[in-house]
Amino acid sequence: MSWKTINEIIALASLDPAFREALQRDPVTAAQAQGFELTSEEQSVFQAFASRTLVEFCQGVLERLASPSSREE
Repeated sequence: MSWKTINEIIALASLDPAFREALQRDPVTAAQAQGFELTSEEQSVFQAFASRTLVEFCQGVLERLASPSSREE
């Protein structure tokens, strides 16, 4: 997992309304369309928080990926 990538995705979503909307519809495809590479775990977490507000999406992704089981990788 790359925290740099996660932070870049969150930053882009904060600044770009079109990307933010795409992220809410289909987060994995939206991220990949921008050239971001996500691990399978990141893809699953992103999908779990699709259709949420940006704040809920960011909070959920950050909390889930920061869990102890994620840090073992």
